[in-house]
Amino acid sequence: MANFFLDGLSVLVTRPAHQAFEFCKLLENEGARVIRCPTIKVSTTRKEEAFQDFVKYINDYDMLMFNSPNSVIFGIPLIHLNSTIPKQTLIGAIGPSTQNEINNFGYKVDIFPRSTFDSEAFLSQIEKINVKGKKIAILRAQTGRTLLGESLISKGANVIYVEVYERTPIRPDLAGKLYENLINKIDIITITSLESFINLDCFITDKIRNNFKYSTFITGHKRISNHIKSCGFSSVYTADDPTNKAMFSAVLNTYTNLKK
Repeated sequence: MANFFLDGLSVLVTRPAHQAFEFCKLLENEGARVIRCPTIKVSTTRKEEAFQDFVKYINDYDMLMFNSPNSVIFGIPLIHLNSTIPKQTLIGAIGPSTQNEINNFGYKVDIFPRSTFDSEAFLSQIEKINVKGKKIAILRAQTGRTLLGESLISKGANVIYVEVYERTPIRPDLAGKLYENLINKIDIITITSLESFINLDCFITDKIRNNFKYSTFITGHKRISNHIKSCGFSSVYTADDPTNKAMFSAVLNTYTNLKK
C-alpha cells in the first residue's frame, strides 16, 4: 500500500467552490482528508446593464485593472458580449493567478506585482507610470478595499469601480449541513481572503470555535493572519501568497512541524 505524506491530516478548504478543485486535488493526492466548506458564493453581477454601459465607452479607458481572478473570470466574458479590450488599453493584474486568467483569454498583462500580491505591491509597480489625467477602471466585486483607487486618484487619475461579480455569504441551510464535519477537530484550516474567515466565524457555534483553537490556520496574506490572531486564534501560518502552489507548500511545511 502506498504511503501518502498527508495521510490522516484533516484540512478545511474555504475557497469558493469553482476555485477549490485544483487545491483540493493536490491535498487529496497526498492522502489528506479534505473538508470542502466554501464560505463565499461567487456569481455574475446582477448589475449587468450598468456594466454594459461601461463597455460602451471601453475605448475611452487608458487602463483596466483586474483585482482578482474572479474579476477576470466574470468580467471578460461580459466585455466580450459586445466588445473586446482595446489593444491600446493597458491591463493590470493584482497577482499571478489573475494574470494567468487574463492570458487564458488571449490578452497580455502590462502591469502586475513581482512579489507580494496585493494593492500595495501593485501600486509599487504603477508608480513607474504617469497616471495623471488617465482614465482607469478597477474591475472587482460589489465591495473591496479602496486603497488602490484612492491612491490612484491622489496621483491625478480618474478612477471608477466596475462591479463584475458578487460575493455572498454561505447560506444558513448549507451551514447546518456542514456542522457535523466541523464539530470534530480539524488539523488545518485554509483561508485565502478576509471575507472567507469572517463568514466562517459568523456561522460556527461556540463549540466549533473552541475546537478551532486547536487547529492551525494557513492564510494567503499577513493582513488575514493578523485579523485571525486578533480573534483569539494563536496558531496561524502565512503562506508566501494565496496561490494553490504556495498554499499547498504551506500545508506540507505545517504538517512537517506538527509531526515533530
